[in-house]
Amino acid sequence: MPNDVLENVRQGENGASAAAGSELDDPKLYLNRELSTLEFFRRVLEEAREPTNPLLERVKFLSIVGSNLDEFFMVRVPASNSRSPPAWWKCRPTA
Repeated sequence: MPNDVLENVRQGENGASAAAGSELDDPKLYLNRELSTLEFFRRVLEEAREPTNPLLERVKFLSIVGSNLDEFFMVRVPASNSRSPPAWWKCRPTA
């Protein structure tokens, strides 16, 4: 999906017609902010797990992920709770 979005942006920048406003209603043109942030955290965590990186760099990556996750759960999660929760949030584990 992100490749489709990038391709749409490139076509628009190359002078292709961006005509009707209904095309802007397509959900494929937009990314979920919270999911994008979590994906970034995952990539930073992968760098921390990379054995070829020096130990101090790996510790720095872990520190970045830790502080960013703290901020995410103190700011983003409460803000998203004020909106209607997504469907997966309502799922309860079966016993």
